[in-house]
Amino acid sequence: MSSSSLVASGRESSIAAELKRVLESAEFRQSEQSKKLLRYLVEVSVDEAQEPLRERAIGAAVFGLEPGYDTAANPIVRVRANELRKRLAKYYQQFLQPSRSLTMQ
Repeated sequence: MSSSSLVASGRESSIAAELKRVLESAEFRQSEQSKKLLRYLVEVSVDEAQEPLRERAIGAAVFGLEPGYDTAANPIVRVRANELRKRLAKYYQQFLQPSRSLTMQ
C-alpha cells in the first residue's frame, strides 16, 4: 500500500468516525432525512471521482425525486440543507472544538 493510500484511508477513517458521532447525536437522532442527507453529502465529498454536487442529483439520490424534477416547485433540498446547517452548528457549538467540525458550504 502506498503512503498516499495510507493517508487517504486514515483521512477517510477519521471522517467516518466523526460522521458516526454526529449522526448518533441528539441533534440528528430524530431526523432520518437529515442523517440521510449528511451521510450522502459526506460520502460524495470524500469520493474525489464524483462530479460536483447538484441540487437535482441530491434530490434524486436522497429524497427519491425524479432526476429532472422542477427545483423551483420543490425546494426540499434547499430546505433540508438549511436544516442540516442548523443541526451541525448546534452540534458543534455544544460538543466539539471548532477544529474538529464538519462544515457545509
